[in-house]
Amino acid sequence: MVRRRAFLAGLAALSGLAGCGASAAADTGSAVAPDRPSCADGFRIVDRVERIERGTVPEVEFRLHNGGDTTVGYTLRVGFEQATSTGLREPSGRDVLVGTVGPGATVTITATTDGAERTSTTDYTLAVTLSCPESADV
Repeated sequence: MVRRRAFLAGLAALSGLAGCGASAAADTGSAVAPDRPSCADGFRIVDRVERIERGTVPEVEFRLHNGGDTTVGYTLRVGFEQATSTGLREPSGRDVLVGTVGPGATVTITATTDGAERTSTTDYTLAVTLSCPESADV
């Protein structure tokens, strides 16, 4: 079983991490979207554990931390993929995780899929959208 563990020190580690409506693959390393909501300044993905092995259902566990003073809403879109014999990547499932992280709180969430090709998964992509509660926008 492939078990990778990554500690993410900053927002730039995942592209689009704090972007309002921004999205990109987890391994691109590009800069954080400039239009991120103000409440998201303290939001971080502080840990992730990937359990991806052919023949089993994939799981990616994310640990989210909000070091800010306001609750942050999140939507994580995880797209699971499989490498084909031709070298192309094809979808093997997806998961959408939606929730909130309160001020100073840390939560752990797990993405998985029930897609028809789930046991052929070899990789995943991640897109994150953050939002502020309406009271924080006033």
